Amino acid sequence: MSDHPQSTNSVHSAENNSHQVIPELTPSETLSTPAHMAQLPPHHGIPFGQTRSRSAVQSPTQTQTTAFQRPAPRTPINPATVAATATPRPSVAPMPIEPDFFDDDQLRLYYQQLKNNYHDLVQYVQQGRQEHVNRRDQLINGIQTITSTLSFIPPQQRAQLEPVILGQQQEVLALDQYLDELDQQLQIDRQAMIHEFNTAYNQHPDHFRNLIHDIEWPTPDVCQDLQLSAEVVQFVRQALSPPMPDLNYTTHQQINEMPIQTTKLTKKEQNQEITVPPRLSATIMERRHHTKIPTFHNGDPTAAQHWLEKYVRICEYLQFTPEDRLDELNVALEGPAIQWFSTLHADQQNDFDRFKSVFLMHFGGGTQPSRNALADLKRLRQNTTPMSKFAPEITDLLIRAEIYNNPLQLDFFCDRVHPKLQEAIYMRGATTLQAAIEICNEVEYNLSRAGLTLQPYATLPQGTTPISATPEKALTPEYNTITTQNAQYKQQVNNRYNNKNRFDSNHNKNNRFNNNKSYNNNYQTKQKETRTCHYCKKVGHLIAECRKKQFNDSRNNAKSNAQMATPAVDDEWIDIFQHMLPTNDSRNICNQQDNNTTDTTSLRFHFHP
Repeated sequence: MSDHPQSTNSVHSAENNSHQVIPELTPSETLSTPAHMAQLPPHHGIPFGQTRSRSAVQSPTQTQTTAFQRPAPRTPINPATVAATATPRPSVAPMPIEPDFFDDDQLRLYYQQLKNNYHDLVQYVQQGRQEHVNRRDQLINGIQTITSTLSFIPPQQRAQLEPVILGQQQEVLALDQYLDELDQQLQIDRQAMIHEFNTAYNQHPDHFRNLIHDIEWPTPDVCQDLQLSAEVVQFVRQALSPPMPDLNYTTHQQINEMPIQTTKLTKKEQNQEITVPPRLSATIMERRHHTKIPTFHNGDPTAAQHWLEKYVRICEYLQFTPEDRLDELNVALEGPAIQWFSTLHADQQNDFDRFKSVFLMHFGGGTQPSRNALADLKRLRQNTTPMSKFAPEITDLLIRAEIYNNPLQLDFFCDRVHPKLQEAIYMRGATTLQAAIEICNEVEYNLSRAGLTLQPYATLPQGTTPISATPEKALTPEYNTITTQNAQYKQQVNNRYNNKNRFDSNHNKNNRFNNNKSYNNNYQTKQKETRTCHYCKKVGHLIAECRKKQFNDSRNNAKSNAQMATPAVDDEWIDIFQHMLPTNDSRNICNQQDNNTTDTTSLRFHFHP
């Protein structure tokens, strides 16, 4: 039964059990007879209108303060007599069978009362009867406990307990009588319901079918619980099932409409292109066969962002669908990453865009990844790293740090490149990041053609990390000689066009040394120097570090090595310091004269204007 799933055969099973046998039943809500049942005229034949509800009857335990008064029970009637006389019991009048009697409202109310009374029976069998049995057993156990201890109680107190024991014994007897009465009435009520259903089925099947369809009761389970005949159970099932169309009419109609439907379908296929998903080309299949998907285990935010960008580009290159991209993640993620992926919600695992968001949130720096990129940018220094590696790295950090302003990008770049390249950028007057990178590439190219490399930093600012710790070829004395000689020659050309006097080749060296000294002083801790050079008599360095001595030695060696140094510099080589001496600028950047230098001989190098 739909309303009480465990009530099947419950009413019938309770009839054959005495009150000593306690069935294992689940509790359900107590149903009582509605109040409007008493307002119906008795001649309308409401079977349970005058039947008291088992849940509404006051048990003996509820009247302990007053005298126990039970209503007089109805006299049980033989079911055979009920079927013969068509009278269920003296308190219930039979339902008239004249067709003119039926009123839809009265009829629905009549069967609604049948339904309520049946639920009342189920409530009694499943819960109400067991509650009375438990109360009776509790009283019996209490009486036995008190009786077993009377021999140990003084006579005065024993006399006080005897009325209590007597009252409990009377209550137990009243409960037994009450249960016997309800068990007898249970069979009478069942027989009355069976009689009503059989009468409605045999004499008024159409009205009975309509009522079953409207009220949706009795169900087949109720019919089996009341042990109705198989014909009544089948009738109820047909009334509750949806109406079946006429098969003959439906089949004939479908046969007639089949040519029309076939014609319409043919025209639709002709007018509509059938879209078939294109097959993958041989090129794409070859790509997927040879391309290896990058894996991600764990790492810093920069590595996570780079992996995700590379994974998306490869998926686009291999023409993966969104489903393919999600499936490939089960192989591309490893270690902590795949464990984290398995903890995501289903909507995040099945949507690639949402996956990218949560991935960057977890591995890529949280809600503000630009802060991590900015921190990496502040720690970045070129040192001796080639510009071919340094430029892409700093460009990527600038983009991820959301620095898009050209002057600001150029400022970050100049602060982190080698000091020599920084001088070239300032002298050339670069205005964009790309222009500064091109200048640095040009300078490094000219140095590489001369067999030279940039010298590592003397000191590094606190908190900086060099990109590469591998020492490379340091600046040699030949480098100082070559750069100085080229600067001298370019200055002579400028002076010739500007009617200036020629200057000695030693004019440029102090400027060069001062530039290096100013750069180093910016990063070195300022403190009082006590070291004195015995060559130039200056404070701050020793003779082994004296640049004046190194310059003079290299210049003297250049005379003897001029023939060897010339092949290293091509005739078409462009001076790497050409940007320092613009032809239209009348400024003399090498106007400092070294008074300690006595050799004023100028060296010439191959140059083709």
